Amino acid sequence: AQCESAVKVFRRVYWEIPAFRKSCEAAFRNALAGETSWAGRLEFAPAVGAGPLPFVTVTLPSARMLWYADPRLEDGGVTYLGQNQYTRKWERQRTWGGKICENLVQAVARDILAQGLLNAAQKGLTIIGHVHDEILVETRQDAAEPVLEALIGAMTAVPSWAPRLRLKAEGYTAHRYRKGCPMKLEKDLEAYCCTVARELGILSYKFVSPAHRAVPDRVFVARGQVLFVEFKSARGRLTSGQERELARLRHHGALVA
Repeated sequence: AQCESAVKVFRRVYWEIPAFRKSCEAAFRNALAGETSWAGRLEFAPAVGAGPLPFVTVTLPSARMLWYADPRLEDGGVTYLGQNQYTRKWERQRTWGGKICENLVQAVARDILAQGLLNAAQKGLTIIGHVHDEILVETRQDAAEPVLEALIGAMTAVPSWAPRLRLKAEGYTAHRYRKGCPMKLEKDLEAYCCTVARELGILSYKFVSPAHRAVPDRVFVARGQVLFVEFKSARGRLTSGQERELARLRHHGALVA
């Protein structure tokens, strides 16, 4: 129930994202019909002379292209030839607006990471690997902090093909690699969410009610929507009082997460 509530809040507040997903699917279908069309800055087009199979291409802001092999409309949906992530065999894959959007977002994220890698190399940093959205650099212990600062600068340099893109990066120094920097305490998670909300222009208030001690921790306000949030660590559990207060808010139509 909490996950469904969070999804509803997200879609209401950031309605542009569901709209963009629909425009991606519409542009893909237009390309299948032989027309070139756009979804934002992304160009969807039928590929000409790309080999024995037909393709739909999507040109990213970086000018790199994604290629969808042998796309078709089947049973009212969109399919293409792709590799099954479980069997590793090539077979028909079904796709839709949300999945196409996810492909494109991940592709743009890859281009941003690739630019960060190039920037780091130009700064003379010793890159020893990268994992998803992380770059691993090796250096002497006495130079760790300046190198970390240089790496963050390399990763947040705005690429020329996305001049209005806002980038942020965080990092750590250690003797060995570990995945991420997990926030173990609820207060750390709450502080992080408040920081992100402030950067996005979302109002955040600490919720305190003397007569009801189990009310949610925070109230977030954005675009006419109000969200009550109770923060818990990965192993944290709601008390009976907190469950009661959250249920009461939901009963009155409030958005709760």
